[in-house]
Amino acid sequence: MLGKRHSAAARRLISSALTGRLVSAETRAKIGASNSVKRRTVAQKRAISLSLRGRVLSEDVKNKIAASLLGIRRSEETRRKLSGRNNHNWRGGIGSANVKVRNSLEYRSLFTNAVFSRDDYTCRSCGKRSGALQAHHIMPFAWYEDLRFEVYNGLTLCKGKCHKDADKATRYYRPQSAMTQEIA
Repeated sequence: MLGKRHSAAARRLISSALTGRLVSAETRAKIGASNSVKRRTVAQKRAISLSLRGRVLSEDVKNKIAASLLGIRRSEETRRKLSGRNNHNWRGGIGSANVKVRNSLEYRSLFTNAVFSRDDYTCRSCGKRSGALQAHHIMPFAWYEDLRFEVYNGLTLCKGKCHKDADKATRYYRPQSAMTQEIA
């Protein structure tokens, strides 16, 4: 019933009348099919996001969210099972080769973590420890495929200014073949 809410007493009566009622497999299949089609459109998602923007959460809710997210570490085997075609967000491998490599488990664990641990989780530019760090390639990732996983080609840098400054300097490392293709 649209626009009308049942009273608490009416809800209890409806609940007691439906208690123990068996629903046929056919009805369950129809309900499931009906619910599976109900996807939110982009406009609906945007409207929900806008309605929640600026919402103030109580300290209790913040603590519950933090506790639910704390310590969630999946094993390598589980992460492999949830990646690629097995992931619910899989769209048929439409990303570029560079993006696929950057998001791979091997890149994150072999290169990034190795560079961080070598540099003791400290920015090599400003000396800031921990925080928002990124592994930077001295010889650019996109141009030097053979150096992508080499730890000696990496630096630990802050996510902000330090990494941006380093990216500006890497334009001098562009291979000759890439420069001639750009001009042509």
